[in-house]
Amino acid sequence: SGTLNLNSADANNPQDVNVGLTGNGVAQPQCNFDAAPATLDFGNITTGTTATLSTTVTNNGNAACTIDATVASASGQFTLASGTPVNVAPGATASVSVDFAPVAAGPDSGNLNLNSNDANNPQNVDVPLTGTGVDPVPDACNFSVAPTSLAFGSVTVGSTSTQSTTVTN
Repeated sequence: SGTLNLNSADANNPQDVNVGLTGNGVAQPQCNFDAAPATLDFGNITTGTTATLSTTVTNNGNAACTIDATVASASGQFTLASGTPVNVAPGATASVSVDFAPVAAGPDSGNLNLNSNDANNPQNVDVPLTGTGVDPVPDACNFSVAPTSLAFGSVTVGSTSTQSTTVTN
């Protein structure tokens, strides 16, 4: 609150007018987001295949957020699966997805980096990525035989008798 004093410079009719001033300061709108789950663990994924996991970005602020996402992965086996940037209204959510496509067996890690465009409250949220590439399990041997028994009957000693069976894998 305050007072604005207005004074005239008129020599014939000097005037003083006081104007009362009041107001409330309001914080600038801000984007304030988080990501859940905060870690994406792919577990064991067979080499040569791709698995996709997502984190949900929630805007807890009172201004719209534009979230840009990048993936940092030394091996290149983690990649961004969904397009960015994503626009998230106050109170709303959006999904950001990551692919893990192991080309070699063994553990791997990376990071999903989420960055807001809010000039009043710039935010960076990192979501760790983990996964293990595993070699494919060879197909089990599964064969059949037909017929399952052979009857040779009476065969003279020293002679031969031939029958056949078929093995199918």
